[in-house]
Order: sequence, then C-alpha cells, then structure tokens
Amino acid sequence: MNIPKEHYRFILGTKGSKLANLELNTATKIMIPRQEDSHQEIKIMGNKEGIEKAMHEIQVISDEQVSLVEV
Repeated sequence: MNIPKEHYRFILGTKGSKLANLELNTATKIMIPRQEDSHQEIKIMGNKEGIEKAMHEIQVISDEQVSLVEV
C-alpha cells in the first residue's frame, strides 16, 4: 500500500500509539518504512479481513490529511 511519506506520522500517532491500536483492532502487523528509506510501501500482514480493514483505516487517515491541505 502506497501512502505519501508525510502522512506516516499521522498513521503512527504519538509514540506509535495510533499504529498499535490499529494493529490491535484489525489483528494485523503493519510495517511502515522509515523516513529515510527509499521505498514508500506500507506492508500489512494478517488475515484477509484484517488486512482490508487496516488498508481502509490507513486510507481514511491519508485522505483526511489530503483534505486538510486542499482547504
């Protein structure tokens, strides 16, 4: 899943708390690349339902950031 690097911090949350809650609620493991990594692909592991839910939640977070910039 590709999300702009500048949105990673909103997915992570304070000290990774948002990411931890997302992983817990979707029963997935989400790997977000470090800012200095050349690739931007977020990897999600888990069952199909959990992956789809995690992808949706991450996309919602990213879309919120896009809409805030466009205002």
